[in-house]
Amino acid sequence: MAANLLTILQSIKQKTGELSVRCRTLAQEVGEKDKVIADLHAEISELKSQLEALKADNEYLAVSHRLASSPDEIVRSRRLISGWIRDIDRCIAQLKE
Repeated sequence: MAANLLTILQSIKQKTGELSVRCRTLAQEVGEKDKVIADLHAEISELKSQLEALKADNEYLAVSHRLASSPDEIVRSRRLISGWIRDIDRCIAQLKE
């Protein structure tokens, strides 16, 4: 009877040790997976900001090509718009006085 209990106790002790090792291994894996997830979230954030910049560039190019069909026309259109902006700024300055 005592030998049987000792055998059971040793078996429980062995299984407890194995479970402890397994638990530490799983905790380490969870930590590694958390790091991978954090890295992926950072990459997603970076890609989203790049996407927004590319969308803005695309919109700018689309508008510039709608305004003018050739590079010379684009330069002329930019100068014209810049002149309008200066006129508007002058008008605002005069209204403030």
